[in-house]
Amino acid sequence: MTRGWVDPSGAITPTGKAARDQIEDTTDRVCAAGIDREATARGITVEEPLRALARSIVATGAVAFPNPTGGQRP
Repeated sequence: MTRGWVDPSGAITPTGKAARDQIEDTTDRVCAAGIDREATARGITVEEPLRALARSIVATGAVAFPNPTGGQRP
């Protein structure tokens, strides 16, 4: 709470959302800088199998939504 990212109830504040958005933007830029076209093409070829796997895991109830990581349903 000392940074003001969450309020006393644990809910994210506008300051917290802005900080999270900045962190996400920074990690996206850093990751994108290290991925070339070939790596992107390889990633695309595994995307659907990974989504299928994620859907299977979600179907078991092992992952709750919403969840603390902010993950969305596949």
